[in-house]
Amino acid sequence: MKVPISWLRDYVDITLTPEALAERLTLAGLEVEKVIRIGETWERDKIFVGQVLEVRRHPDADRLVLARVNYGAPQPLTVVTGAPNLYPYAGQDLSNGRGPKVAFAIAGAQHVDGHSEERRVVRLKPGKIRGIASEGMVMSEKELDLSDEHEGVIILPDDAPVGAPLVDYLGDAILEFDIKGAFGYLQSVIGIAREVAALTGQALRLPPGAAPVDQKAQIVADPDFVGIRIDAPDLCLRYSAALMEGLVVGPSPYWMQQRLLRAGMRPINNLVDVTNYVMLELGQPLHAFDYDLLRLRTTEAKPAIIMRRAHPGEHLTTLDGVDRTLDPDMLLITDTAGAVAVAGVMGGANTEIQAGTTRILLEAANFNFLSIRRTGQLLKLTSEAALRFGKRVDPELTIPALTRAGELLRQVAGGATHPVYGDVYPGKPETRTIDLEPDYVSRLLGVAIPLPEIVRILRGL
Repeated sequence: MKVPISWLRDYVDITLTPEALAERLTLAGLEVEKVIRIGETWERDKIFVGQVLEVRRHPDADRLVLARVNYGAPQPLTVVTGAPNLYPYAGQDLSNGRGPKVAFAIAGAQHVDGHSEERRVVRLKPGKIRGIASEGMVMSEKELDLSDEHEGVIILPDDAPVGAPLVDYLGDAILEFDIKGAFGYLQSVIGIAREVAALTGQALRLPPGAAPVDQKAQIVADPDFVGIRIDAPDLCLRYSAALMEGLVVGPSPYWMQQRLLRAGMRPINNLVDVTNYVMLELGQPLHAFDYDLLRLRTTEAKPAIIMRRAHPGEHLTTLDGVDRTLDPDMLLITDTAGAVAVAGVMGGANTEIQAGTTRILLEAANFNFLSIRRTGQLLKLTSEAALRFGKRVDPELTIPALTRAGELLRQVAGGATHPVYGDVYPGKPETRTIDLEPDYVSRLLGVAIPLPEIVRILRGL
């Protein structure tokens, strides 16, 4: 599991260097295998946040443009580039801050050769391209060693500070964990932030919607938009659902894409990316069904979602395009027409998000962890969701995850959440009180911990 330090800082103040924090966490039982540095080769005096002031067509090359870039120096530089995502700006009025923010390098900067197959590091040399002098470069993700993307240059968010060293704005450190055992509460950025807060005495900050006080929706067992039925309560402990409407499918904002990439996931589109973002943030996997495709599969007034064991010989084509044969001990998510997902592992292709999707049924459920492990192993199918469910996810996370996802979808896809959530919870546990004797703690650990410190640690966790 990869956790970017920049993401952790949203929820807890980091007072240690990444290496010192990694050592502290490892000694506390959260093994950090390595610290990955993003941007450590970006020279502070040569690679900056820039802003394009003007784009003009190259007089002697149809596929090239001239970009004049402000990078914080007294005078902007004009560079020659073939980046296709700058073509639309040619001839536009980019005054008064209308131009895109970019990653900008001046002559002498070290970077990855974007045109080489291997990762070849070179120095930027000034020169002429089709007769026009070019003393800098607007940079792609490949040239910055962020990914293999070299089709266009990086377009930074509007709040990127022009003239700042790029390493200060986009640099990062990533902690890569190897956490063994059924510790689902550690499989998220918030889970790690909670440990950091307890270890360092800092306060934990939860994101909007992630705390019970933020949840304003009405929660009912039989909402007006979907029927929820759990036929295998031993395998499905809770099933919660929300309806999101008025959505527009498109790319996620740059900040979200970067966080997903640094956490080891590939951005897909804003709807799917929000489900993955919340899973990584809170540790609760989500799945989005195209709601209108579900409606087309039924003649009833509203679609049904049914959790049941698979029928002998039943098949489902999953999102990876593979037709999978299921057995009767596997839990399926179905409707009245058949299977729509392998519970806790992967959704079906028959209800996946489309380019024109405007309404989704968002699922947040809780499953028997041994059942999910077995299903993944037998199908030879793994996913980030299955990895988390297989380590025991807290069933109390479903409603906070739906609330958080609704807030993010509103921001990145323009949608609104239906004011009622569906929630069926047959596996709700009794509230338990645990008596912890300080003397027992001392005997078990072999060291005396003062009572106020015990209280502080437990409250922090």
